[in-house]
Amino acid sequence: MNELPESIATLSSVYSKKRVHSLPRLWIVAYDEPRSETLQVDEIWSYVGKKQARVTKEDSDNVGDQYVFVALDPDTKLVPSFSFGKRSLSMATSFMYDLKSRIRTRFQLSTDSLAAYRDAVDYVFGDDIDYAMVHNNYRSVEGNRNEVRYSAGCIVGITIKWMAGNPDKNIFRLPLLNGRI
Repeated sequence: MNELPESIATLSSVYSKKRVHSLPRLWIVAYDEPRSETLQVDEIWSYVGKKQARVTKEDSDNVGDQYVFVALDPDTKLVPSFSFGKRSLSMATSFMYDLKSRIRTRFQLSTDSLAAYRDAVDYVFGDDIDYAMVHNNYRSVEGNRNEVRYSAGCIVGITIKWMAGNPDKNIFRLPLLNGRI
């Protein structure tokens, strides 16, 4: 299992240590043995130092695009696991190992269509999971290029691919984006 780059691992551990001491005791106790039936995994994009297009060969691997990997229980809104790193197979695998160590019961997992998740989930969980990939189909938002540059596209459909186990087909809900489907 690959380790996080030193600066990100340090940031993660320092942040976690500071936050854990300020959390209510009930929250920490409740999370000693989380029992989630359904988890959704996604990444949140960010960058360190500069955007990936401006990264040079001389820059560290820690510079450029970085992602916060998040596992969310949609029923309780609790986050049993999160991690920082590149959007890669090694990071996805590391994240899945961490998730498996925290949730010890069988659960249903849904991810976006990042190819690294398919291999990571198969390697870490094998058949001991109910897993589906959810791919959102978008159309672009119309308008002045500068006005809509950072606008999310409109979701026009969802494709669900059953990957492992027996995911409950009724659990997937069509997400709404700005009130539009």
